[in-house]
Amino acid sequence: MSRERYVAECGAFPNRAVVALTLLFVVATAHANGTVPMKLFGIELGGIYDLGDPDKNDFGNLPIKRFAGIEPSIGGYGIHYYFEPKTNYKAFEYLEKRKNPDDQYFGTSFRVYLLPLIPASVSTAEQLNRAKLKWQVAVVAWSMDVEDKSDAYYWAKDLCKTFETDLVVKPKTIDYYEQKWHQCIFSAGDRQLKVDSLLGKSIELSFSKEVSERRHDALEKVFRKMKANENRPYELKK
Repeated sequence: MSRERYVAECGAFPNRAVVALTLLFVVATAHANGTVPMKLFGIELGGIYDLGDPDKNDFGNLPIKRFAGIEPSIGGYGIHYYFEPKTNYKAFEYLEKRKNPDDQYFGTSFRVYLLPLIPASVSTAEQLNRAKLKWQVAVVAWSMDVEDKSDAYYWAKDLCKTFETDLVVKPKTIDYYEQKWHQCIFSAGDRQLKVDSLLGKSIELSFSKEVSERRHDALEKVFRKMKANENRPYELKK
């Protein structure tokens, strides 16, 4: 994915985009810990992908059928990448979320949260402008709004029981019948699979909270260092 494409989707560079792009962390490898899956909808958690040029129908090595849109994370360092999966999943409908019928780019029920990998040689926004970035998957998710909260509640409860049997893993569960909220989280190693009905129907594969927080702290440090390199009014001792 080019710098120009990212700027077009995420806003001016370097002020807004540099926050979303200044990312560096140790790449986590998903090991076969327990039976929590390493992939969801064909996309690997922790997988590193080249996004290609979606405008030319080039999706790099990301295993999807169609690109739909990009949205910068609010308060984060990555992008939400909306897509249509290669496979049709009976229980997880592909839905387009267009604000206007003629929108060229839009959200969908399927998304991945991607974090850019910044080369170690990049220390300024100018260098970042010229860098060809690869991206790492931090979250794979599907979600759908519902009018009837009971529908989402029973959907989540049934899916949680099905996954518990299939994965042979006991989940952590939240169940509030009055609020029609059911949630289950299957954990193994640094991965977790969550089914939730709080805001509709949703399922996501992500890293654990502890791992995500450590990465955020590391990314914050990298971003601040890059910003200091561009605005430093003093000299550091060598």
